[in-house]
Amino acid sequence: MSTLTFPSTEFTNELRVTSNSTWTITLQDLGSGVSIVKINDVVIGSGTYQGSGNEDVRITFLANSSGSDRSVQLTLTSSQTDVITLKQSKAESVTRVVVVLNNAVDNGHTATQAYTYTSNSGSDIQFPNTGFTTNSASLFNSYSNYEGMGSIPVDGDTIELKALEAGTATQQPFSSSLGSRMLYHISDDVYDLDTADDLSKIATNVTPTLAAGTYTSSFTYTRANKKYLYLIFDYRNNVTASGATLSMASGVTTDTTFNTKINFDVIRGRATIGYNANTTANTFILKLNNNEIFNSGAVTGAGTISFLKTSNTDNVYDLQVLTTGTDDGWSITPSLPSLTSFVLDTTGTTFALVCANTASTTKYHNGTAALPATGDIIYDNSTGTVFYDGNDQFHKVGANNYASINTKGLVLNGGVCTTCTEVAVPVINSTTIDAQTGRGFSFIIDATNNPEEFNIVSTCLEYVLEGGSKGALFSYTNCKSGLTEKTNVPIENVVNISSTTVPTLINGTGTSTAGAISFTGALPENFSLNSLTGQISCTNPRSGTYTFTMTATNCFGTSASTLITVNVAPNINLRKYNMDISNPQTTSTLACAVTPSYAQMYHNGKNDYPVVNDFVYNLLGSKLVRFAGGYKYYITDELTGGKNNILRIDDIGQVVEKVVCP
Repeated sequence: MSTLTFPSTEFTNELRVTSNSTWTITLQDLGSGVSIVKINDVVIGSGTYQGSGNEDVRITFLANSSGSDRSVQLTLTSSQTDVITLKQSKAESVTRVVVVLNNAVDNGHTATQAYTYTSNSGSDIQFPNTGFTTNSASLFNSYSNYEGMGSIPVDGDTIELKALEAGTATQQPFSSSLGSRMLYHISDDVYDLDTADDLSKIATNVTPTLAAGTYTSSFTYTRANKKYLYLIFDYRNNVTASGATLSMASGVTTDTTFNTKINFDVIRGRATIGYNANTTANTFILKLNNNEIFNSGAVTGAGTISFLKTSNTDNVYDLQVLTTGTDDGWSITPSLPSLTSFVLDTTGTTFALVCANTASTTKYHNGTAALPATGDIIYDNSTGTVFYDGNDQFHKVGANNYASINTKGLVLNGGVCTTCTEVAVPVINSTTIDAQTGRGFSFIIDATNNPEEFNIVSTCLEYVLEGGSKGALFSYTNCKSGLTEKTNVPIENVVNISSTTVPTLINGTGTSTAGAISFTGALPENFSLNSLTGQISCTNPRSGTYTFTMTATNCFGTSASTLITVNVAPNINLRKYNMDISNPQTTSTLACAVTPSYAQMYHNGKNDYPVVNDFVYNLLGSKLVRFAGGYKYYITDELTGGKNNILRIDDIGQVVEKVVCP
């Protein structure tokens, strides 16, 4: 007896009759009637269909809306009798897909999966030694048939998923505690290798149980006429840090490397992973984006991995556990990052005034102490998703401490508000900085009496302009050019400017808020000031002479305003020397009698000082030009035997005579 299968929709199969005589087809009711089948487009019911010779007979099952499987027996009688069972499914065929997911780092490992179901009278359907690849899905096996046929379960069956627990150097272990999962999904949606990860996110997780070295999970197959049944084995070992201890049983990871991914969420802060290797040595290695951040080496017993999580986007870390010998099991306890709460004064001020403030607003930092220290980062919230904007000012922290905090919450400096031991305000000793065009420089302003803060004296302030509900147009004074400029601020937007006057609202609903002195606006182009160290820097100075005024502050008070001059010489191959150009004389004797007031000059000679025929230059604005000496005599600071040298320079800047004062 043979069988012909039909889907639930109206469907036609062809039966090839080969005969050299007449033949007859009859249908027998098997419980669903016989009028549900047509022979050559005719419902024969309890009658017969007759033919002779060879013929292709069309057998059509009408659409099945009964909700049950249906069967009819067909008997073909000729010189011999053949019986065929016509079976129609109550639903369309099912596509069963077995998916195996793995970590790319486990490439080359293998693992065996299996499943079975209640109506399966045979052995388990197995997928032995599935090879892991660098793709996240190493197996995507599809098989289509009708319910109860082949390896397709029947609606209402209990399906069991199975995976071996133990692993070796090449056999991947399955560990429910450490994130290995079994899942299923019943759907009309089509997934493939490229979308397997999306499938795993919506699939239903079934908690497995361990017995005799095999993990087994089960669920009831409720088809609901869906086309696809996805059975998923996830070896990626994704776990979430929660403070719970995750254990690997003894003997499961012998002589192998076990990889797991730990999600620390979007929280910033200090995180820990406790580990216990038990008595057999294991190695615990933690990585982020393939960069190693901790390696325990071969250890026994308990220990702790502690690290600072500074990102809220790089949240998943890779932990490798290298086992040796006959492993006696191990465990890890990953905990979410945490920040330390403290109180802070959000007003922000100068060093001279900070200790008079009161800290009362709760903030959070990632340091190890109760209060933030230099290098720590401060956040607005306990999860560290928002940096505290310290506006590069000093803030009172705790009952009696202070910290200088930048716009990204970084603590630049800090200390204790104690009784001042200074007896005088600072005195700034550095007043002149020499530099060359195009050559970046850094220069620390020298000041006495231990200054804690340096500032620029300027009317150029930072302003925050807000557009409000209608947008706004402001006018302000550009700090560098002194010209009045205008700027538009879009609706509900913010624009930052520097201005020497309070911005004027021309139209709209905007507001302006003044901030600290704008170092960017008050200093020359490309110049910057470290207000804690007094370091003046410039990345690409342009030739010319620049001035600005500074103060230095210690706990006793603030220094006098001091003018700082920066001379940026053109970057050419000339030598510097000093010569009085304000008192030219008609003879060398008269020049020798001059009390000199030297200016910095330049010459193109090979020696430190110019000689006859060398050309002399001076700096006019940002350009070096030949010095028109008018055939006069000029005293220099060059000494010969303790006597000054005199140069006579013509109208084109060339030295025509050089003498030594008697």
